Amino acid sequence: MNLEDIISTFITAAGVVAIFAVAKLSAKNQNKNMTIKNFEVRYSPALVRTMYFLAIFVVVFSIVLYPYIVKDSNPYVVYPICIGIALFIFAFGRILNYSCITVNNETIIVKHFLQKKKEYKISDITKVKSGLGNDGKIKVYIGKKQVFSFSKLMTGYDLMCQKLNVLNF
Repeated sequence: MNLEDIISTFITAAGVVAIFAVAKLSAKNQNKNMTIKNFEVRYSPALVRTMYFLAIFVVVFSIVLYPYIVKDSNPYVVYPICIGIALFIFAFGRILNYSCITVNNETIIVKHFLQKKKEYKISDITKVKSGLGNDGKIKVYIGKKQVFSFSKLMTGYDLMCQKLNVLNF
């Protein structure tokens, strides 16, 4: 492994850590209009904007490196790969932006990408299971079916834990 590979691995790891740090910090800054009766649980807008920025960064990075790409390899192979990565990151950001859990009094409305809105009553929830790990993902069940999940990376996490009477680990 040469020095360039080590540096690129380090930069990639630092970028991923920075993305999750930004998401966790911005998720704690909840909207002031959210109350225990009416709130939304969704991925932080800062995380979504970071995904869009990364998609643009990949495209710009490939354009800036054009002289080096042409010299060392075939640009008709490298550019489609870069554009594919950028489109994947952009699509992932759109999916994160669309997913939302809205709580209105005793009703929970869940919207996921490419699915219909589903409504659930809080009284219908039979089990709440918290997962292990840094993201603090909590899964909510009605009967034996998991209906939705949420994590610490989402705004409204603390309010949803209070609403469902879940201890915050």
